[in-house]
Amino acid sequence: MTERGDEGVERIKELTNGIGADSVLECVGTQESAAQVLSAIYEQDFLSCSFGGRPGRGAHHGLATLHEVIAGRKVEWVLEADLKTFFGSLSREWMLRFVEHRVGDPRLISLIRRWLKASVLEDEKLHPNEEGTPQGGSISVLLSNAYLHYVLDLWFERVVKPRLRGEAYRVRYIDDFVLCFQYRADASNIGRMLSVSRRHWARD
Repeated sequence: MTERGDEGVERIKELTNGIGADSVLECVGTQESAAQVLSAIYEQDFLSCSFGGRPGRGAHHGLATLHEVIAGRKVEWVLEADLKTFFGSLSREWMLRFVEHRVGDPRLISLIRRWLKASVLEDEKLHPNEEGTPQGGSISVLLSNAYLHYVLDLWFERVVKPRLRGEAYRVRYIDDFVLCFQYRADASNIGRMLSVSRRHWARD
């Protein structure tokens, strides 16, 4: 018999034909360490509207905040959106630019670049990962939050809200978000603005 942890190691060896199993385990530990470092950096930047993959800011916190906004602010129109195929379609080039804006260590940047290109294990076979960011890694949600911090959260605060007639609020849970507006005209225009923004930040 093997200990529970040993079973996990044996499973990795089985799926990788015994090649690089120790490297896989080391990579997992390195990702977790890098995620902790990046979290300490980005928690200083992330806005209060974002939830999910953040310390003490889970789904229940997001729902409570949304309830407070709708019940207590001048909100008449609500738009719910989901960024379809977000993890598989985000621009790696922009992702690395965003990280380099806050992280000065070239070794960490190099690791993130390697993780973004890591092959995907599906049906016990490795497949090349040519787009987006792999899901399931300990660092993938954090990188996704960092990406959306720039292309959605800051964009909405600095570009969209100054152009609106009334009040507007946003609550985001990773790649799902809700936009709340005071006026119908503002809610109607946001769809066009989102389309323009998404084309700008689309993968190259």
